[in-house]
Amino acid sequence: MVKRASEAAGKAGPVKQAKGEQVEKASEGALAPTAPVFKNKEKVLVLSTRGITMRYRHLMNDIINMLPHCKKDSKLDTKNDRGVINEVADMKSCTAVAFFEVRKKKDLFLWLSKSPEGPSVKFLVQNVHTMAELKLSGNHLKGARPVLSFHKVVVPMDKKKPDPSAASLVEVGPRTCMNPIKIFDGSFGGKTLFENTDYISPNAVRAAAKRQAAGKYKNKVGQKERRKEHVAANPLPVDELDAVFK
Repeated sequence: MVKRASEAAGKAGPVKQAKGEQVEKASEGALAPTAPVFKNKEKVLVLSTRGITMRYRHLMNDIINMLPHCKKDSKLDTKNDRGVINEVADMKSCTAVAFFEVRKKKDLFLWLSKSPEGPSVKFLVQNVHTMAELKLSGNHLKGARPVLSFHKVVVPMDKKKPDPSAASLVEVGPRTCMNPIKIFDGSFGGKTLFENTDYISPNAVRAAAKRQAAGKYKNKVGQKERRKEHVAANPLPVDELDAVFK
């Protein structure tokens, strides 16, 4: 019986040891670092100033529909202290900002900034055409994450890749003309990295148009004065028959 007990103990020993090794391996696997999973945390804050017109508001909504990760905020009251926008972006957990600044209910300036450190760029937006006007399709992949893959049976490995020149572009979004004004190293300010020397402000364009219109009016008034002087200097001769029919 002693011999059998020793044999049983000898058989049970390796089993317990094997279980212990499995527990150690399981604990090591649990403590082993896993590969980090990529998560796109980039979000864009879209907001505008008060006094935005209907056309510019539709443009902003079209851009919101094109962006997959964006947050919309209420209209901003101030037009001078743009540093508040960085605070709003921080509260909304956004890393980029698209700020629509409207002046005099006529001119639209678009700020694109990387919050909170920058850089940022300022555009003058002109010739705005929304998607409703142009009947464009818009973001046809909105709310979808399509995945396209081919099996080697369908696409042989020795087949040549498609010619990139055969691809075509389809216009899906709003149509605008964005004239760059300045690029700053900070968010909504800082050192100027680029300045467009050919840029002319809308106020200067309107002032030039008024001066041109005023010049036409002055020419018309001058012509009338010269006509009066000419008539006074060259009177018509008196006709004797003018009094016959009176």
